[in-house]
Amino acid sequence: MRSRALILAFMVSQSTAWAQAPRQLALKPPEARLPEEFTNLTSLRELSDGRVLVTDRKDGRLAIVDFRTGAVRSLSRKGSGPGEFLDLGPVMTLPADSSIVVDIGNTRWLILVGDSVTATVPSDHPAIRGVTHWIPFGADRSGNLLSIRFGPARTDSVDLTRVARSTGRVAVIGALRYGVPTRGINRPTAGPEGAMRVTRPPFNIREEQPLLFEDGWVAVARYEPYRVDWMSPTGQIRRGAPLPGRPLPMSARERDAYIARHRGYASAREWPVHVPPFDKSFPLLASPEGWLVIPRVASADYPNPRYDVVDRSGALRGELRLPGGARLLAFGKQSAYVVITDSDGIERLQRHPWP
Repeated sequence: MRSRALILAFMVSQSTAWAQAPRQLALKPPEARLPEEFTNLTSLRELSDGRVLVTDRKDGRLAIVDFRTGAVRSLSRKGSGPGEFLDLGPVMTLPADSSIVVDIGNTRWLILVGDSVTATVPSDHPAIRGVTHWIPFGADRSGNLLSIRFGPARTDSVDLTRVARSTGRVAVIGALRYGVPTRGINRPTAGPEGAMRVTRPPFNIREEQPLLFEDGWVAVARYEPYRVDWMSPTGQIRRGAPLPGRPLPMSARERDAYIARHRGYASAREWPVHVPPFDKSFPLLASPEGWLVIPRVASADYPNPRYDVVDRSGALRGELRLPGGARLLAFGKQSAYVVITDSDGIERLQRHPWP
């Protein structure tokens, strides 16, 4: 009787594990490849005619790309004059082929219509003052931006805010877990023989991530448990169920794997208990279906890029895996744009059909 019970328990546990295994998604072969060389592609926005705006932060390039002809043309240059930039942040979609490009270096935004820089929004504009660090978490068709606001007393959470792009009016719509500020311990220090050491914790842990979709819906990727909550444009909340899978313990093997990828953390002391499911260093993405795509943190067993695809009910639709040297940059109307990095660190862009 005991043996039968043990066999039944094993079968149940195996069945549960199988049920929790996410459906594997696969990209179709690329329909277009761009021969142009890049160094650090950081964002992409597809226009209605199929061309795409791209930013290369390391090379300081804001460019328009035409996959049909292979042509790549710069749209601006470094500087502090009208229409120029010092340090490129992300490009974000606005209605009617308009876009915002964040100029981190000048603390301002560039406004593009199609492939033309048409305006420069100064740092004292109410909308920029209403957006923390000048970088919104998306824009919608109703003229809103998504941001966060630090409270005077709280240290473990921040307000989630909707900012009107024209007036800068700020409305609090929720809260995010944000962790304890690490001011004063973020600077690397020189160790023996010039080795660089850091004292901040590995991973950007304890920081939940939001994303505003074009139709006004907001997704929030949350920790403990790992799930996705959704908020409608009118404020209704859909709390997602915990996503499949158990938290991965932060073992010595996982620490070694992380240090192998990030050598500067060899002397880090504050390790989390579990490997976090996501990290704010890798922005959330919006799929053409209006679903949330979450870049997963690499682990010892899964060092290559993985992405969870979560629908608006909070259910996991599948997991997309890419080979080493590839990463998902953005989506278009019916496309997924992937960056391929070669052994010399040169990046190239290719377009895949989606789904």
